[in-house]
Amino acid sequence: MHAAPLIIDGDPRKMSATLLSIVLNREAISVNQDSLNQPGSLLAKQGEIEIWTRTLNGGRTALALSNRGIEPADVRVRWPDLGLKG
Repeated sequence: MHAAPLIIDGDPRKMSATLLSIVLNREAISVNQDSLNQPGSLLAKQGEIEIWTRTLNGGRTALALSNRGIEPADVRVRWPDLGLKG
């Protein structure tokens, strides 16, 4: 979400299957490498929950919901609160 170069710290041959699936996720890579190069912005913070948005090329928007806590949490977002149209 921060429009930074994609950097992997570690040997991909030794990554767990879970980590490798994240690193090779085409949708995540396309958000990271979007040509508009706009940084994401924190839309809301609710305790340990963060909601981020990022404007992408072609009028698209990326959304990231992050739980920074150690306990599972429910996250709810209303589309109108995101400022999206359509």
